[in-house]
Amino acid sequence: MLDTFINMFKVPELRKRLGFTVLMILIYRVGAHIPTPGIDIQALSNVFEQARQGGAGGLLDMYDMFVGGAFEKATIFALGVMPYISASIIVQLLGTVFPYFHKLQKEGAEGKKKITQITRYLTLVIALVQAVGASLFLAGRPGGHDIVMGSLSGLQFVLLTTLSLTTGTLFVMWLGERITNSGIGNGISLMILIGIIATMPHATINVLSDVQSGTMHVFRAGLILAIILALTAFIVFVHQATRRIPIQSPKRSVGGGVTGGQNTVLPLRLNMAGVIPIIFASSVMMLPGFVFGVFQNNEGFLGNVVNTLSPYFQMGGFYYSLFFALIIIFFTYFYTAIIFNPVDIAENLKRSGGFIPGIKPGYDTSQYLSGVLNRITLPGSVFLAFVAIVPFMLRGAMGVQFYLGGTSILIVVGVAIDTLQQIESKLHARNYSGFMKKGSLKGRISNG
Repeated sequence: MLDTFINMFKVPELRKRLGFTVLMILIYRVGAHIPTPGIDIQALSNVFEQARQGGAGGLLDMYDMFVGGAFEKATIFALGVMPYISASIIVQLLGTVFPYFHKLQKEGAEGKKKITQITRYLTLVIALVQAVGASLFLAGRPGGHDIVMGSLSGLQFVLLTTLSLTTGTLFVMWLGERITNSGIGNGISLMILIGIIATMPHATINVLSDVQSGTMHVFRAGLILAIILALTAFIVFVHQATRRIPIQSPKRSVGGGVTGGQNTVLPLRLNMAGVIPIIFASSVMMLPGFVFGVFQNNEGFLGNVVNTLSPYFQMGGFYYSLFFALIIIFFTYFYTAIIFNPVDIAENLKRSGGFIPGIKPGYDTSQYLSGVLNRITLPGSVFLAFVAIVPFMLRGAMGVQFYLGGTSILIVVGVAIDTLQQIESKLHARNYSGFMKKGSLKGRISNG
């Protein structure tokens, strides 16, 4: 393992990309500690504590986890990349409804460029709406004057907070795109990963403090650790599970020689959609919480509607868990259908002369791939729903004072493995041993 880390810095391109990624992450973490102008952090912390006592702590903690603690501190990066995630959901949904967006998805690099631009503009709109909602909630809630510092009026506070939060989100989006283009891994996913990791030391300190004070028994703390480790191992196992479909290519005569005739496999991962569906679903489930938070103090018809619906979206409740699971399953099928098209795969195999043994090329192959994909996507989607919902119940049963979620573990595992695989491929391209090679690592292999 030590040789592998040394080899990482021997490749100039990889060394440059790693350094750039670390720099962008450091900038992101610095911004996550810069408070929004005009807000009393201590008063805001009291508001969060009241919300936790009122039963809304789970939702706030989950959102705060995604942005690395920036939400509770009301920093300039408080909204994080979640508006960008929401915009990506909407744009991908539009691709299934409107032919224009569907056409862009098939236009290759040029179409992807246009979709990225549309997503950026939509991110601006969503961030603006969320920032206005957050600033209105803080300024208009009972005791809101305690949160606003100085001589800022209500309108001034709303405008300043909206500008700060919106600009912060756009800057985080820019950092993520720079990492994707010039660094290692998917920048947006890495931003969420770093946010989750940043909350772990605080959660660990809380558990140790509870054990030391006698609030939590040491056996319960050990049980929490065992559950986290077991859940992590289970997630890694399922994340790496694949269904291998045999592919056979015919022999061809080229230049007097014979090529082809090799047997390969088409690997279909059980969890082909990765961490995207659960991030999408979390983003969708956060929307009612924001709406209810803004309008919960209204009187009349709107206030009655909010008060009636809010219990059904209580985080960890039965209806919340049910909605969350159904949305995860939907997004798993939806995103899998976007990234893997059986018809295109079948056509590509037919053009190259490859075929699945016992299956006719063309239509029959696409139907076979669709059937296999549907069968493996079902347990994959149930797995995602399981790791997202069960920890809510454990959080209530174990009495922990932090967000204990399979969502966070799933994101950390998925993003970490994908990033390591990118590093692995670049090491192999330069004839270096990678992280995932079995057995001892001997360092550099002959360059030939």
